[in-house]
Amino acid sequence: MRRQSNRTTEPVVAGATARASPSPRAAERRIVAVGVLLTTIVLAYFYAADHSLFSMRRMTPIFQYLLMVNDSKTAWLTLGVCVAAAFWKYPVPLLKIVDFVSVHVTTVVTATVALLALGAIFVYHNTG
Repeated sequence: MRRQSNRTTEPVVAGATARASPSPRAAERRIVAVGVLLTTIVLAYFYAADHSLFSMRRMTPIFQYLLMVNDSKTAWLTLGVCVAAAFWKYPVPLLKIVDFVSVHVTTVVTATVALLALGAIFVYHNTG
């Protein structure tokens, strides 16, 4: 014998029960905002290092130099990229570059390795 369900057969509207998914632009804005926030935290760390909260006494001089000079410049550059991404309105030129790289992966990788090798020879050996 077959048992019948007690459920009613009322139609369910899809939009009423499902959560509205955020638009891709809103998700992009959140990602950029998180990038700006995290970069600002990193820059605050560089400012606080040996000024108030964090001490670098236990670091060797080379690590102090790399952290305070190179990494802090990189953090400022990252902040600039995140702020530029926040105000970027026309992504088509960048997407064309991404499309080109995705189609010519082997060529781009080979050219990159060759240029880095030449750079290492001319920069590290100071033959130029």
